[in-house]
Amino acid sequence: LGKPLESAFNLAAGNECTGELESSVVMKGVATGPPALRIAGWAWDYQHRQPPSLIVTATDGTINGLGAMGDWRPINKAVRSWITNNYIGYTGYVQDARSSSPVEVYAVLRGSPPMACLIATIK
Repeated sequence: LGKPLESAFNLAAGNECTGELESSVVMKGVATGPPALRIAGWAWDYQHRQPPSLIVTATDGTINGLGAMGDWRPINKAVRSWITNNYIGYTGYVQDARSSSPVEVYAVLRGSPPMACLIATIK
């Protein structure tokens, strides 16, 4: 957290992954400072034909959140026949989610070096 996204990951082309942000909820309980978000959605790595290894978020190019893969999601095989695994969901947390700057959600694709692939933007 707090490091430039491109110092940790190479950026992948948008056609190397897919995914969606299903929800973003403001976390209450901290009276001062920028809000935090809990995010949830799903992601898929086309190249490796499996869920990504993890999720990262960035604002203005700086990593400000992390998410874990492995939540179960029902798959409509008629619409997404290429997805072969129902554990494509993610849950993550974003710190310092300022309303003035969008939060970009990236799937981290397996490989050496790992690649970050944009799947959603929270405005």
